[in-house]
Amino acid sequence: MISKGQCFPLYWYEKADADTSAKPQSEIFDASSTPDADGYIRHDAITDWALAAFCDHYSDPTITKEDIFWYVY
Repeated sequence: MISKGQCFPLYWYEKADADTSAKPQSEIFDASSTPDADGYIRHDAITDWALAAFCDHYSDPTITKEDIFWYVY
C-alpha cells in the first residue's frame, strides 16, 4: 500500500541559499523569504492559483489552503 501511495504535503521546505529567488519553483509557490532556525524557507504546497480555482468553482471566498489540504485527504 505504501509503495504505490502518493503524498500531498501542506508545506514544502527548501534550503535557504544566497540566491533562492533564482530558482523557478520559488516563484511558483507562495514563499516566506525568512529562513527558519534550521536555515529552511517554508512554502505552501497549494498555490494561490489553486486556491482561487477552488474558491471560484465552489463560489465560496472563505475556502483556505488548509481546507483544500484536508479535502484531498
